Parts: sequence; C-alpha cells; structure tokens
Amino acid sequence: MLTRYWFEFVRGGQATALSLGCGITAYNLDDARRMLRQEIVPLYGDRTVARVIEGVEVASLDETGVRRCLGNPTVRGVWFPVTPATATGKGYARAAPTPGF
Repeated sequence: MLTRYWFEFVRGGQATALSLGCGITAYNLDDARRMLRQEIVPLYGDRTVARVIEGVEVASLDETGVRRCLGNPTVRGVWFPVTPATATGKGYARAAPTPGF
C-alpha cells in the first residue's frame, strides 16, 4: 500500500522550492527517505528535516505554491517539487497507477 508523505525542512538560507516542503508517495517512510536522498538532495542539497507528515491530504497543502504545481500524488514518487526526472516522465511519479490508491 502506498502512503503520501510531506517533508518540511528547517528554514534558513536562500529560499528554494523546498522552502514549501516536499511531497513523496512511497511504500513506507524508509522508501520515501530513500527517494528524498536520490531525487531531491542532488538537486537542492541536503536539508535538515523538521517534520514529516504521514498520510498527508493534498487538499491541506498550500493552494498557490504547492497544489497548482504538483505532480501525481497517487503513484509512487516525488510529486512536489516536480523534478526534471518527473517532468520528463523518467522519474518515479510517472509510473503506472497502483489499483485501489
């Protein structure tokens, strides 16, 4: 079963897409952290995680900064911020939908 995770980071330095957070759909928290390291850290650098929300409802996220710019949160992968890999269909978030999610 897949779960949506929302990562919030310690603020500091220059604002980036991660200033709003990071959304990942994964099998479990370890899987989500692995995708964070593999997909996000190379693009935005290593950030200290302040909080992780398990089972986040997309409707609860900022409409202007997040919901209008997200990928597909129903499949395994990074859905916010949309990375070059997910935007081109080569990343996790473009995988086939999982039945029942």
